[in-house]
Formats: sequence, C-alpha cells, structure tokens
Amino acid sequence: MSDNKRVYTRPLEQAGGMNPSPERGDLTGQAGNLGPDRATGVDEQEPAIEQPDSGQPQYRGGYSMIAPNASKRSQLQLMANRELEDLRQWKETHKPGTLNLAPMRLGGLAAEHKVRRQQQINLQGSKLQQRAKKEEYDRKKKEAEELEYQKMKDIQREKANKLEEKRKQEDMQRKAQQQRQYQQ
Repeated sequence: MSDNKRVYTRPLEQAGGMNPSPERGDLTGQAGNLGPDRATGVDEQEPAIEQPDSGQPQYRGGYSMIAPNASKRSQLQLMANRELEDLRQWKETHKPGTLNLAPMRLGGLAAEHKVRRQQQINLQGSKLQQRAKKEEYDRKKKEAEELEYQKMKDIQREKANKLEEKRKQEDMQRKAQQQRQYQQ
C-alpha cells in the first residue's frame, strides 16, 4: 500500500453506529481507538461516533446515519405481534372441519376394459374428424384463393382487351390520317 492511502477497519458495532457497551463485556475496539496501523505501526485515532438524541441524521464522510427511534420501533413490533396473533386466531376459527362421507361405488356399471376400448374408439374417431375438418378447411381456402386469382386474371384480361382496342383504334386513325395526307 502507498503511504497516502490507508485502510481502516472497525468492529461491526461501530460501523453500524452502535458503541460497544461495557455491560455486554465488549471492550475490544472502544469508539475512537482503532489501534496501531499495521503498515506504519502508528496509532490512528478515529473520532467517536455519537448517538444523536433527536432523529437528526448524522453525516460521516460519504454516508448518513439516522439513529433509530426506539419508541416507534417498539410500537411497530407490538403491532406486528398483535397482527400475527390475530392471524393465528383467525386461522384456528376458520379451520375446515372433517368430512364424513359414506363409501360408495363410483364409475358407473360398465367394466373398465370396455370403457377404455370405447375411449380408444372415440379418440381415433376424433382424430379422423379433425383430419377431415382440416382437409375441408384447406380445400375451402384453396378455392377462395383460386377465385381471387381468377378475379385478378379477369380484371387484367379486361385491361389488356381495352388496351388492345385502344391500340387498334389509334392504328386505324393513323392509317386514315396517312391516307388523307397521301391523297392531298
């Protein structure tokens, strides 16, 4: 590491804004004392983290710390506990009861192998019906396309006929004009 950049490590309690308490027996790393720097052997002093009594944010470097509001937290915790208890009671009161049904024979009067055979026949028949429907749909679609194509061909034929008639009239007019000019 270079001399102008140093890495400071602090215990988790200090990083979160909580001072270690002597009652808990946590005396390692008192606030403000980080111990000797491993690279240089020099003791570095960090200013102590103060707990603001008001709800004002505390600004430190690139981040802000807001002290928790103990009364608000306890109210929220009580409300959450009450809601959990209400949910548990509601689940107990709305618990579904037991069902007592008399045993009965299900499935009708036909034997299983007969029913399965009938299902297989129905399945094969439905496949054939689907195939027939698809073929009918394709046939109708093809007929519609051919009809549309035939309409377009008729329109183009009419246009070609009109154009041919117009060309013939122009030829006749040109020939008539040439004959008049030749006779003069």
